[in-house]
Amino acid sequence: MEHSWNNDLDGGSVTDSEKIDDIDDIDTLESFSVVSTSSTDVQREDAVERNGTAIQKDGELWLDDGTVVIVANGAVAYRVYKGTLGSVSPVFRDLMADPNLKDSELMDGVPVVRVDDAPENLRHFLNFLAQPRFDTIHPMSTFPLSYASLAAVGRIGRKYQVESAVHAVTSRLLRFFAPPPTLWVDSTRSWYDRWQWWKEQNALEIQVDDAIDAVNLIRLLDEPAALPFALYLCSLCDPVQLRDGIVQEDGSIARLSDEDFGRCVRGSLFIAQASHGILQYAIGSMKQGRCQRLRVCTPVLVDYMSRAHAAGMVAESYPLSDVFVRLNFRNPEPDAYALYSGQLCSWCKEELCSWSVTAARDIFLKLSRMFDVESDTLVGRSAF
Repeated sequence: MEHSWNNDLDGGSVTDSEKIDDIDDIDTLESFSVVSTSSTDVQREDAVERNGTAIQKDGELWLDDGTVVIVANGAVAYRVYKGTLGSVSPVFRDLMADPNLKDSELMDGVPVVRVDDAPENLRHFLNFLAQPRFDTIHPMSTFPLSYASLAAVGRIGRKYQVESAVHAVTSRLLRFFAPPPTLWVDSTRSWYDRWQWWKEQNALEIQVDDAIDAVNLIRLLDEPAALPFALYLCSLCDPVQLRDGIVQEDGSIARLSDEDFGRCVRGSLFIAQASHGILQYAIGSMKQGRCQRLRVCTPVLVDYMSRAHAAGMVAESYPLSDVFVRLNFRNPEPDAYALYSGQLCSWCKEELCSWSVTAARDIFLKLSRMFDVESDTLVGRSAF
């Protein structure tokens, strides 16, 4: 079957190879470095030299009265409050309680803690700590977020055991990636308008291909209910992009695991087949109880539209994004529907489109099975 990929989708990630997969793998004090050197405090106004590498002071997160300097990946330094950071993270609290810290490397007279996190990710995390609170990430919040900042806070929060951050991120992820059918499938919008509306409803700036990274983040945070929809979004990506991954803010490449890549390939085939079957299912379910021209509409449905659709099913392809869109809002409309729907009375045309929504809702409830993942929230009886 010819497979159609929607090139008009807004694109925009997966686990980098150095991500810590399990918090139990972290040996709290040995996994990070409080570097012991003489406190000669060699400094410049905008950078510190150490082993020939310039450490840049962050332009925003350098608080003049901060009590600890966090150096990310040997590149960027953030001066923040020790008490605030320790109050949310037991890992940082233990690091800063190291008795050797006061005699270790100093920067502007303040002790330095070195970590191996990407500066971009740590900046997102510290921004929420130093300025707004983590409850601005809560799913009911209208505080606008980028997906990159949400993912960074989730990963850094998990690594440093910041439960308030992890809880806020998982709640926001579940709201976006586990939409109920009544909100997603029953919408009377095209795919593009629906996608834009859903991002606005969640105050989240995200591209379709961010789902590649989101699948890995969802697995890291152990929220399987969000996986089916995230994998479905992955299946909308260009197949080469799906295979090779996408570049993250920190320059790393986010890729799906081999297992999840296989799930996307197989799931997209299931969706393509189900999408072709929606029109035939809707025609077969018609009651025509309020038909205004029964002698005209019945032959149009049974003799023309149904046969034309069956004849064109092998050659005709649909964007996978349209599987959950009403027939009359698809772009393009199925060939047989476009050819003959204008000959139906208004009641029959509306009933046909309503049955297509019923079929789409059933497919949505089968996403977890289509992508071979377990989900406690996506269960239901299917018409297919």
